[in-house]
Amino acid sequence: MKSNTDNRHSGSLREERVGSSDLLALIQNGDELRIRLHGELNLDNHSSLRSLLEEVLKKTNQHLVLLDLSAVQSISSSAFGALVDFTRRLQLIERTLILLHPSPDCRHVMDLLNLRPFFNVQEN
Repeated sequence: MKSNTDNRHSGSLREERVGSSDLLALIQNGDELRIRLHGELNLDNHSSLRSLLEEVLKKTNQHLVLLDLSAVQSISSSAFGALVDFTRRLQLIERTLILLHPSPDCRHVMDLLNLRPFFNVQEN
């Protein structure tokens, strides 16, 4: 794991490998946490994704969590399962997840699983 600054409130950048995917978390000022996922999110790395999302729950306190999915090449139902669980856990502590700019594959899988009504999705 590469870590640059570790300041929760004044913009920091953190990079971490999740199997064949990169997770970039840019924590912006105030009440917003931005996470960007890249590559393939599948059964092989969904447990790593779950671990990272757990870390976000434990180590951050921003009310709004923005998850950018624009660079995700493929996503499995197991990865969406991790995102559903993460969303529910955030809701329990009065935090909000917004999926930003889901890639075509993300939109396709989300529609196949009928998850679009569950998630707060911002297309553009």
